[in-house]
Amino acid sequence: EFISVDEQLVAFKGKTAPASLKQYMPQKPSKYGFKLWSRSGVSGFIYQINLYSGRLKPTPRTFNFNSSDTQRVTRSTARKTLDHEAIVGRSEMTKQVGVSGMVVLDLLSDVPKGTRVFVDNYFGSVASIKRMNELGYGIICTLRPNRTNHCPLLSEKQMKMK
Repeated sequence: EFISVDEQLVAFKGKTAPASLKQYMPQKPSKYGFKLWSRSGVSGFIYQINLYSGRLKPTPRTFNFNSSDTQRVTRSTARKTLDHEAIVGRSEMTKQVGVSGMVVLDLLSDVPKGTRVFVDNYFGSVASIKRMNELGYGIICTLRPNRTNHCPLLSEKQMKMK
């Protein structure tokens, strides 16, 4: 019923990992390591982890000659269209809710509707709140002042006066 989405850093100072996987986060106790997006429950157990692998870059496709990649495939415009539509749909969704909102939506892919999701200020925005409500999830978050999209909210001074 209640889950949390947050980031974690697994400490790593070695030199064998690819550079795109190692992150530097000065606010964390261990400054270098692997950045993970995690979904956890009230019990404290982590139910899903996604490894942050850096910004998406177009990479050349590599072939594994032991797999089905070497089989002959006929050209299908429908297949290309579906792939293209999925990419465009994801791109449009990213424009709406932002990259941090997409992280939350990816982690909620197999979570039942009606679940309440707790996120910190990194993931919170008005657009992601709207989208989560449309999808049937409850979201509890703190908002950064620059992510309110000019909502009529009282300033900190005005709140202190009341």
